[in-house]
Amino acid sequence: MAEPKDAPAGTPSLAADRGARLDSWKEIAAYVKRDVRTLQRWEKTAGLPVRRLQKPGLRAVYAYTADLDQWLLNQSGADDTLKTPGAEPTSELPAVAEPRPQRWRIGIWALAVVTIIGAAAFALRPRATAALGPFTARPITSEPGNERDPDVSPDGKYIAYAYQAPNLRTRIVVRLIDGGEPHYLTDGAVDEWSPVWSPDGARLAFLRGDPAGTATLVLITAHGDNERTLGDVRPYARRRLLLVGHLLAWTPDGRHIISAHQSTDGRGGLVRISIETGGRTVLTSPADAEFDVEPSLSSDGRLMLFNRMRGEYLSDVYRQRLDASFQPLGAAAKLPPAGPWNGTPRLLEDRNEVLTSSGPLPRLTLWRQPVDGTGSPVQLGFIGDNATQSAVDRASGRIVARTFRSQADVLRFPLPSTPARGPVDPPLEDFLQSTYIDRAPVYSPDGSHVAFISDRSGSRQLWVADADGANHVEWSQPFEVDMPMPAWAPDGSRIAFAGLASSGHTQLFVADRATRVAVRITNDELDYVRPVWAPDGKALYAAAAARSVYSIYRVPLAGGPSERVVPDRINVIDVAPDGRGLYVVRRDRRLEAELEYVPLASGPAVHLASMSFQDDAWMTPRGLYYFARRGNTPLAPVALSFRSHEGVVTVIQEYARPPGRGLSVSADGRFAVTTRFVPAIADLLLLERAR
Repeated sequence: MAEPKDAPAGTPSLAADRGARLDSWKEIAAYVKRDVRTLQRWEKTAGLPVRRLQKPGLRAVYAYTADLDQWLLNQSGADDTLKTPGAEPTSELPAVAEPRPQRWRIGIWALAVVTIIGAAAFALRPRATAALGPFTARPITSEPGNERDPDVSPDGKYIAYAYQAPNLRTRIVVRLIDGGEPHYLTDGAVDEWSPVWSPDGARLAFLRGDPAGTATLVLITAHGDNERTLGDVRPYARRRLLLVGHLLAWTPDGRHIISAHQSTDGRGGLVRISIETGGRTVLTSPADAEFDVEPSLSSDGRLMLFNRMRGEYLSDVYRQRLDASFQPLGAAAKLPPAGPWNGTPRLLEDRNEVLTSSGPLPRLTLWRQPVDGTGSPVQLGFIGDNATQSAVDRASGRIVARTFRSQADVLRFPLPSTPARGPVDPPLEDFLQSTYIDRAPVYSPDGSHVAFISDRSGSRQLWVADADGANHVEWSQPFEVDMPMPAWAPDGSRIAFAGLASSGHTQLFVADRATRVAVRITNDELDYVRPVWAPDGKALYAAAAARSVYSIYRVPLAGGPSERVVPDRINVIDVAPDGRGLYVVRRDRRLEAELEYVPLASGPAVHLASMSFQDDAWMTPRGLYYFARRGNTPLAPVALSFRSHEGVVTVIQEYARPPGRGLSVSADGRFAVTTRFVPAIADLLLLERAR
């Protein structure tokens, strides 16, 4: 082919649309993964798009990667292996028509074919991933609070991230990666997160708004001025707000941003948004109740990685080939998982590997594997806390890892017989102490025991202790128990709880008090939260997510499908003693829960109180206890109130701050237990290969 004429000055380069230029047979062969003689044959017989410099005395050849990609795609049809740069095609492309060999040559040809096949099989065998490391690690941040969503600037000097100081909203920060004071780009009046650098390092894009709802896509300069918005997106609807970040990615030309966006039908794919016009193009279309998040692009924009969430605890990393206009080429391919959760994929381009944050929640670590999926994931191997996000400096290979720590304790406080005047500090007592995460305590119906969730044995399990906090006993299961509150049966003989099924969905289980062995009650694609028992003990009620929308379901214990009974509610507190209604929770905003009574037959919902947390209520045979907010902020004073089944409300005590999250009251009304959560602590570490 003749060399194209140079484009007029001031017009976009043709090469920009054709990808990278390869300037020799050797470079072309390395890209296509074939020997030079095979490529020369394909040029003659199959039209391999190789070009020649038409200048006197020169015989040089060159090709564009985009032309080669399209040619390989046309030749391979639906073969996904041929669509990935650097992957060995699984089928031979059209060859030159050869004269029929003489009979004496057949044996030599057969031997050669066997030799070639054996060599190819050896070359294409699954290979162990080459060693990487060891690493040295040093902290980039050490402020109290939560740093998340790190992204390294194109020159490798700066890091942008979202920072949440204790009890404050999240704001965007930039600082030198090798040390220096943080520079706050935004004021944090509204939650802001997921910052990403533009390819030239002059701007950042980030999201502003409700992380669990609608957010605005914002552009800002690296100095924090010239702010501009590009419309709203709905990034995701799941509960993994502290885990999933990196919801945005720039295209290498700086003209588009790829964003996670949940469509109205309950799917969450990736869309390409034009910087100039705000126009949107759909890039991925996952199945119902699946969400594509955390996009990441290669430096040439021809490969996109992303995380596909399929449940509360289940996700996979996919790779997607893109053409020169950043449109998908063929179907996305799933990479081998390193655990139930596989998130935040980042490309290690100098190694043709993918870095992921993987494992069982919440114990995630960094893993790497070949980008073509031919090798098994290998753990990165550094000492630190749970690694939930990462960023990579392409030039130096340095890695920024977000490490996450959390702490929760079960506390007890006595209920006063006569309320003190004015809000007081809650008189909290240590209870069920450990150095692990203990949460979600609930009293048994007779008040003799307390059930709770703890990871003190290495995984989250159901535990039971005496009412005074002594004699802890683990009701261990071969799976992880979910974190919401368990529920005692009315007669105290069984405990129902949510746990992680092999499908990746949270399902309902019931464990017998005598054997402590759990039986699975549900087997569907819902994600269940906190169960409660029907008064007759024959059914459970629980909130569950279907296509990201929470409703209340009735689950028969004798078998059969779950029945949706109350739509658009995120939690069920309990069933009225007469079985005619449910005490449920509706949430309008992320940090505001509305307590309601909803009749099961018919009739309007009755609003009872505004609460800070969705588990801040507890039913007893005499009536309902709950924490009612006394202000418009989450940590406003609260009033511990009691509502009889006849509707009479009594304030037991006002507290200057919430005693904890969640509420359970003993049968005699003397004590209450709750969970105290230490504010999340997350820091950024710089990982460098030891010299």
